[in-house]
Amino acid sequence: TNTSLTSLDVGCNPFGSTGANHFALALHHNSTLRSLDLSTANLDNDCAAALLQALQRNTSVTDLGMMMNQMDMDLMEPIFARFRQNREEFEAQQAQLEARMAQVRQWVQVGGAALVVVAFVAAAGAILRRRR
Repeated sequence: TNTSLTSLDVGCNPFGSTGANHFALALHHNSTLRSLDLSTANLDNDCAAALLQALQRNTSVTDLGMMMNQMDMDLMEPIFARFRQNREEFEAQQAQLEARMAQVRQWVQVGGAALVVVAFVAAAGAILRRRR
């Protein structure tokens, strides 16, 4: 199982629906791929169901290229609808992560300032104790 590949461009390789079906199976076991380009790959209607199922199972793909293939638009629309849903979910997760990181940064800044104050008070206390 791949754990590091995030982008795969196999466009302009006429592997057809048979090859696309293999890619779809591989997507079932991949959670890191974000970008997949299948443009000009000679895809036809025979692989539409497999690609849709792969995108339903693998929600990590947020960039999908499928230009210049022979697939009917009515079969491509559910694929792109699922892709858009994946992208929206990814963007929502990113926004949550960024908000959480902002909270952590703020906490670290406040916590860091508090630690400096505590250290200063402790040092001042030690100096005062020595003077007595």
